Amino acid sequence: MCHTYNLNPGQELRPEEIGLLCSKVPNLTWLDVTGGEPFLRKDAPEIFENILSNSPRLSVLHFPTNGWFRDRIRATAGLIRTKRPEIELIITISIDGPPDVHDQVRGQAGSFERAIESFKSLQAMDGVDVFIGTTVSPHNQHGLSDLESALRSNIPNFNTR
Repeated sequence: MCHTYNLNPGQELRPEEIGLLCSKVPNLTWLDVTGGEPFLRKDAPEIFENILSNSPRLSVLHFPTNGWFRDRIRATAGLIRTKRPEIELIITISIDGPPDVHDQVRGQAGSFERAIESFKSLQAMDGVDVFIGTTVSPHNQHGLSDLESALRSNIPNFNTR
């Protein structure tokens, strides 16, 4: 885990700066938007709008999220689908183990449940490929064997692909 939430905000690029950066890479076809949790930023939708407006050849857009900000994530996915329906949209929900392990690693009770809710919400959207991603660390390696069964019990149609 990167623990970027422990850093003081203020050094981030503004949405228009991100758009300008994208415009300087006219052949950009695949973009991963990372940097910790993108949706901690309330201007995340503006960031994605600037990316879309300034990346005409973009064909694949991916971002990971902890799923905590379900409504903001879903609204942004909807914006991407509406503005650029031809883009392959891939979203990875980070889950670090079964509920108790995940919540402990994330430092917030209810994190597992919120991640699952976000996964289900995005899975129901047309044109969104949503996956579960796990970062293995000494903090969660003991709970990985129970992760798949926890996912299967919370997501009935869960597929391990």
